[in-house]
Amino acid sequence: MKPMHLLLTTILTLFLTFYLHSEPGFNGSAPGCSGSGCHSFQDNMISVVPMSNFQVQVTLTGTTSNVGGELVDENGTVVAVINSTSSNPFILTAPSEGPYLVNAGFKNPSPRRWDSTHVVFQPSLPPDPPTNLVAQFIPSPLSVELTWTDNSNNEFGFIIERESQGPDAFVVIDTVSANTNLFVDNTVSYATYNYRITAYNAFGQSAYSNVAQIIVPVELTSFNASIKDEGVLLEWTTATELNNSGFEIQRNQSSNWETIGFVEGRGTTTEITNYQFFNDLSVLNLSVKLQYRLKQVDFGGTFSYSNIIEIDFIPETYSLSQNYPNPFNPSTSISFTLTKITFVTLKIYNVLGNEITTLVNQNMPGGKHEIKFNANRLPSGVYLYTITAGDFVDTKKMLLMK
Repeated sequence: MKPMHLLLTTILTLFLTFYLHSEPGFNGSAPGCSGSGCHSFQDNMISVVPMSNFQVQVTLTGTTSNVGGELVDENGTVVAVINSTSSNPFILTAPSEGPYLVNAGFKNPSPRRWDSTHVVFQPSLPPDPPTNLVAQFIPSPLSVELTWTDNSNNEFGFIIERESQGPDAFVVIDTVSANTNLFVDNTVSYATYNYRITAYNAFGQSAYSNVAQIIVPVELTSFNASIKDEGVLLEWTTATELNNSGFEIQRNQSSNWETIGFVEGRGTTTEITNYQFFNDLSVLNLSVKLQYRLKQVDFGGTFSYSNIIEIDFIPETYSLSQNYPNPFNPSTSISFTLTKITFVTLKIYNVLGNEITTLVNQNMPGGKHEIKFNANRLPSGVYLYTITAGDFVDTKKMLLMK
């Protein structure tokens, strides 16, 4: 290679190196560094986050001390500069949209370093509209839950609008912050509602989402259960009804809900309506804890559940059950039911009427009770057991076979 050619190559290399990695002094109108503020280039030392209003947040790693930086436009002109600040990160503001070079570095601690990267500010546009708006009825507490898909990354938040008084009568009911996709409206009563939402920023609002409709069907103001005769009487009241087909009555006795009846609704009404349903339990000769709920169904098939109520069912008659097993050897169980707290005696006799033993002689609460009887010291034969509970007296036979 000729000496002159080698010299030109060296000069060009030094020039490009200086141009691409010139020391930023951040104190002049030309991009790059001058003076002794910064000394050497270090890659991957700077990170930037574009913000609204053409601002960029600049962060330098490796220091918490004196830093500075500048924005350089496509023409090589410095358009924003901070020569020295103790804030890290710090903010630089561009005059308009477009691509910019960010030079930044620090003067302390030693050794001094600087780095360079790029940032692009997008045009000043409103955010993209949200989509897939869905409304869901929540019966307790009474509310409507809205969910949607957020399709933008430059929104300040979302505006929630609701319509309940007729077509094109949407009103703003609330706003939520950016990057949110859920809202709960707890100001509803029993009616039909339409919802829509829009995203917004400093440059305007997006188009509206789809409209989501929800029917808040029935205003249930009370739901109660009480023991009556040999069953449970359910009573409930509605203040208003909308499109109400009726109520399925559901009962839970042993961890399984079952439908035990249906009561027709009044369709649509603003009048107070009282309902009743009697659950006949005369064949249920035992005490048990029962749960009830209403499944309200509208004419379109939409349904919702009431709150759950519990009741302890105690039969209104005393009873003495046949021992089990029978015949037995050597032990068996004797069951009886009390309607309330009662002083009870339960005695065993032989067929001659002689008392063998007393199994119970005390006050006992209402409900079903089971007593074990062990006859390992008795001979085979027929025995009698007699219960006395208040005015209730009953006797049954049992057979011991050894």
